[in-house]
Amino acid sequence: MKKAIYASLAIAVCLLAAYHVFINSENKSTIKTQQSIRVLAYLSKSLIDGNTLTTQSKNLHSESIRNLFEQHNIKELKAVFRNRYNENGSLKYLSKSLESDSLSGWQIISMTDSSKTVELIAKLNSTKGVYNAHVEKPLLLKPCIVPNDTKYSYQWHLNYPSNPNADIRAELAWNINRGRNDVIIAVCDGGVDYTHEDLDPGDRSHVITGFDFGSWDNDPMDNLPDNDPQSYAGHGTHVAGIIGAIANNGKHVSGVMWNCKIMPVKMVSGITIPRPFGGTIHDFSKTALPTDVANAIDYAVNNGAHIINLSYGFSAIGFPIDEVFLKVPLLYSTIASAYNRNVVVVAAMGNDYQKGNPTIYPAGFTHEVIAVGNTTPNVERALSSSTGNNIDVSAPGTSIWSTIRGGGIDYKSGTSMAAPVVSGVAGLIISQGLDRGFNLTNDDVLHILERTADDIQATGIGWDTETGYGKVNAYRALSLLNTPNELYHWVSYGGTTTKTNLSKWTYIGGSGRWGLASGMYLDVDRYEVTKHINFDVPFCSIPAVWLRERESTCISFANPNDGFPYAIITNVTETGFDVRYCTYYVRYNSAGQAINKWVPASPSSTKLAYTAVGKPNPAGAAGPITGPSEICSSSVTFTINNLLPGCSVAWDKSSNLNLTPIPNSNQANVSANGSGSGWVKATITSSCGQVPVQKTIWVGTRTPGPITIGFDFPPGRITAIINPVPSATTYKWYLDGVLKYTTPNAKAVFQRLQDDYDHVYYIDVATINACGVSDISHAEVSAPSG
Repeated sequence: MKKAIYASLAIAVCLLAAYHVFINSENKSTIKTQQSIRVLAYLSKSLIDGNTLTTQSKNLHSESIRNLFEQHNIKELKAVFRNRYNENGSLKYLSKSLESDSLSGWQIISMTDSSKTVELIAKLNSTKGVYNAHVEKPLLLKPCIVPNDTKYSYQWHLNYPSNPNADIRAELAWNINRGRNDVIIAVCDGGVDYTHEDLDPGDRSHVITGFDFGSWDNDPMDNLPDNDPQSYAGHGTHVAGIIGAIANNGKHVSGVMWNCKIMPVKMVSGITIPRPFGGTIHDFSKTALPTDVANAIDYAVNNGAHIINLSYGFSAIGFPIDEVFLKVPLLYSTIASAYNRNVVVVAAMGNDYQKGNPTIYPAGFTHEVIAVGNTTPNVERALSSSTGNNIDVSAPGTSIWSTIRGGGIDYKSGTSMAAPVVSGVAGLIISQGLDRGFNLTNDDVLHILERTADDIQATGIGWDTETGYGKVNAYRALSLLNTPNELYHWVSYGGTTTKTNLSKWTYIGGSGRWGLASGMYLDVDRYEVTKHINFDVPFCSIPAVWLRERESTCISFANPNDGFPYAIITNVTETGFDVRYCTYYVRYNSAGQAINKWVPASPSSTKLAYTAVGKPNPAGAAGPITGPSEICSSSVTFTINNLLPGCSVAWDKSSNLNLTPIPNSNQANVSANGSGSGWVKATITSSCGQVPVQKTIWVGTRTPGPITIGFDFPPGRITAIINPVPSATTYKWYLDGVLKYTTPNAKAVFQRLQDDYDHVYYIDVATINACGVSDISHAEVSAPSG
C-alpha cells in the first residue's frame, strides 16, 4: 500500500509540473525575445489604485515616485495578476474581498536601460510605500524524475519506498542534477562490457576509450574466464552499471548518474603462470601485478578522469586479489599522485570483517582515498563489511542490481558495489559544482559526502569505525550546493603562536610530503597557531566550513605525527570561526645530526585553505565606500557601492564631520566639522542582518610630525627630516623664521653659519595639501660647541 501511495504522489507532482509548462507554452517566444528588464515591486494603496491593468506613472499618488520614474524614463506600470482584468484593462469585478486583497499592489516595471536597474531598485526600496522591489528572473522548473528502466523497482539503493531511510535519495537528487557528460569516472577493474545496451548506445559515447594493462592493449573488454568464483569476470561491468547505466531508456536499470562518461581501465588478464609439474602459480583473472594496478590508476589520471573507482582490495592474506608482489609503496605513490592532481579516488573497504578484519588496501591509504563500507536495506552495516579507522562513509552494497556482461542484469553484494554508489554520488556533486561555477576540489567532494551523510546511530553517534560518517545522501549533498547557497574558497596565513619544546618527536609522514624522512627527532619546538578568521562574505546562517587539506600547510598536535594537513575549526558563526593547528621546528635527528628545518612551514607562512558553503548575506556584497580620502571645507559626496535589492543603508561618521544622507539613494553628503583623522561608515541591513562598511578619511590640513636634525652630514650643513605626510604635495621649510625652501621632499639641507658654535637654530616646516597650508612643526637645536 505504501508503494502505491508513493507512486501516486510522484505522478501527481510530475503532472503538476507538466501542467505548468503546458499552460505557459504559448508565451515561450515572448520570453525568448524579451529585451527589457522586468522589475517587480509591491506598491501600497497610498501610491496606486490598482483599478486598471496599466497605470500611467504620472497618475501615481506620490510626487517623489513620479519624479523617480520620470528620471528613469518609465511611463507605465502593469499589474502582475492580469487575469483579474478585462480586455479593456478594467477590473472584472470589485468585490469586497478583492478590494481588501493585497495582490493588486504587485506591479511590473519594464526598463530598457539595464545599467540603471540596481539604482532604481535601491531607490524604490527606500521609498515609503514600496516593498520588495527586485529583478524578475525565470524559475527553472524541473520535473520529478523517475526513470522508466524496466528493473528500476529492483534498485532499492536508489529508491526504497518500504524503507526510505535505506536509499541514497536519488530521485530527489535527480531533481537537482542528473550528471554531466563531461564528468569522467574511471572503473579500474576487470574490464567493462562496452557492448551492453544499457551501458553504451553502440558508439562508445558513454563507455569511452580505455586500456587493458593486463594484456597491454586498448581493448578493456570484460572477457575474463568465469570458471572461478574469485574471478573478476563480470565485476567491472557490474560496477560500471551502478555508476552510470543509461537511465530512462526503457531498458534494464538506472545508474546513479544519468549523464557521465565511463572510462574502462582493465588491470587483470586471463593468463596464468603454470607450475612446472601441473597446476598454476597465479591465475591473473583474479590477481594483478602492482605495476599493472599502478599503471591503470596513472592512465586514468592522465586521461582526464575526475573520479577513479577501485572496487578491489588486498592485504597480506589477499582480498580479493592475492597480488603477486605486495608493493604498497608503489601503489601508495600512484594514489598519492592522483590525489595531488585533484582526482577523487574511491575504494572499497573490503568484505573481511568475519575473516579477522584486516586492513584492506587501497582503502587503507587513509588520507588520499574515500574508503566505503556496505549497508543493507535495514540501514545496517553488512556483516561482512570491513571496519577500521580509515573508513569515511558507507553506501548501499547489498543485493545491488546492475549490468553484467553479455547484456543482462544481476545482483551482487559487497563493498565492491557500495564504492561505485559513492563514485556516482561524487560525480553528481562534481556535476553540480560545474553547473554552479564552483571550482570543487577532491577535498571538497570528500567533505560534502561526509557532512551530508545520514548518520547510522546504531553504530555510534557521528563518525565511527563501523560506518564512518554514515550512509551517503545524494539529495543532501546536492542541496548543499544548490541555490541560494554559494561556495567560497578562501585562505588565511599565520596567527598567534605558543611554543612548546619537545625532547623527542616522531615523524611518520615520509619524505615525500615535507622533505623530512620518517624517524625520531630531538629538541623539536612545537608552535601552536591560533586565530579567529572573519569571512570575506558574511552568511545568513551558520555555514558549513572545512579544511582543504591538499592546499594547506598546517599539521596536528599528534606525536607520532603523519604530517598530513590538519586543523581544528571551532565556534563557527555567520561571520567567522576559530582555528588551531601546529607547525614544528626540527633541530636534530636521532643520530644527533643537525636538521634545522620547519615542518611544514614557519608560523607566519603556515597556510589554512578552507571552504565555506551557505547562503550569503546580501548586505555583505555592499562596498566599498567611494569618495575623497581628504575633506576640506566644501561638502563632498560618498557612495556605498553594490547595494543589492532588499538592502538598506544607515550612515554614521566621526565627530569631526557633518553628514547628511541623500534621500532614496546610496549616497551621503559629508563636510568638515574639525580636523584630523575621521571616518564615514555605512551599515547595510538585509533580511539576514547588518554588515558595516567603513572608510577612513583625513579632515583638513595635515600638520607634519617631529623634525629630526643632523649636523655636518654633509659637512657644514644642517639636515632636517620628517616622515612623509600622506597627500602632501609641498613642504615649506623655514630657518630662523625665514622661508628657505618650497619643495616636494620631506627633507631639507641648510647651510650652517660661520662660527655658529652654541648658536640655536629654529627650524619649522609646514605642508600643503588640497585643503591648504598646515600648522607648522617646530624644532630648536643648538649647534655643537667647538
